This record gives sequence, structure tokens and C-alpha cells, in this order.
Amino acid sequence: MKSPREKLLQKFSQKPRLTQSEISKSAAVQSALNELLAEGAICKLDAFYLSGHEPSVDTEKARIAKLLDTKPKLFRASFLLPKNRALKPVARSALAKLVDERILLGLPLHGKQSELLYIHRRHISRGVPPNQTIGKEATEQRILAAYRDGSTARQRRSIPIAELIQRSGLAASEVRSWIVETGIPSLKVQLDEGDWASASEEERAAAIEQGGRQRLYIAIEP
Repeated sequence: MKSPREKLLQKFSQKPRLTQSEISKSAAVQSALNELLAEGAICKLDAFYLSGHEPSVDTEKARIAKLLDTKPKLFRASFLLPKNRALKPVARSALAKLVDERILLGLPLHGKQSELLYIHRRHISRGVPPNQTIGKEATEQRILAAYRDGSTARQRRSIPIAELIQRSGLAASEVRSWIVETGIPSLKVQLDEGDWASASEEERAAAIEQGGRQRLYIAIEP
């Protein structure tokens, strides 16, 4: 006779995603579930997943790219992100990577609430290699506009470098290169450390080393 643990694993092998209502509430099954969660064999997000079958940055990238590829229109981030709060961080990381890889373009929408609108690059630049960069002058204008939007929205001079990248719609490498090669030498850019301990993964990934320290925030003189 199979144990509650074996029965539960068999159920997950047949259906890798189970909701709470699909799992028996008996003490034995719940105990087995907790053991599997502690071991990492099962993980919990919006539901319970067999390890290796949970939503990831890669699966979210595929989902978002496929969705935007179907229609030549601009999408708000709120339309692209899952409703469940547990999945939003993964989807945001996927969206940022798609922009960084130039698969999607993030175009700034100016108004009372500045935000980015997203479109698949295929719909606006047929035949242009995905990683081709735009001109230096256009790059700088996009960065400066993104900084003004972010600074205004936060009502503070310094904003996260990660936010600057996201708002600009440019690849992270383009923004970071402009900061290091143009912004800092011109003395118009000042980098601040920020709080590394409380920074998100995206903010840490966007950090720029200066003077032996990782800088998370940027301020740009007008």
C-alpha cells in the first residue's frame, strides 16, 4: 500500500500543478506536503508545483513574447503580468530580459503617470537584427527622458539604475555603456550606493561599480 507521500508524488507526476483544493486536507497528506515543500521537491507559488515545472523567467519570457508576437500593438505591463502576486516578480524579470535582449521594445508614455508600453520588435522593424542598437544621440535622449520621468514619478533626484534601464526601453548594456563612457566623464552623472541589502535582483544586476563599490542609484544633472 502506498504511503500518503507516494500517493501525493504520483498525483503531481500526473498533474505537475495542483491547487490547494485538489490536495486532500487529511493530516497525513498535509504532513507529506509540508515535507516535500521543505525538501524542495514541491514548491508553492500561485499553486503547488512539482519541482522543475514551476513558472520561471524562461517560461514567462516565452509566454510574453508569444503574446506580443500575435498582435502589432502596444501593451501595458499590467496586461502582460499575471494577476497572482506570487508570479509577478518572475514575470517582471522576464519582461526586463526581453527588453534587454531587444526582442521587445519598451516605449515611454508621457503623462500624469509615466509608464512603458511594450511591442514586439518584429512589428516595427522587419529585417533589422534584434541586437542592433540605435544612434548615440537617440540613445542619450531616451536615457535623459527616462531619467526625467523616473525622477518626477519618485519626486527625488536619484533613481535606481534598473528603473532607468526599464523606462528607457534600451538594452541594459546600452544604458550602462552610456553612463560609464559618456555620463560620468561629462560630470553630469552621479552614482549613489543605495541599500544593497534591500535591493531587488534586478537592481543589483543593473549596478555599476565605481571606486570599488557597487552603485545602485543614478542622478543626472539637467
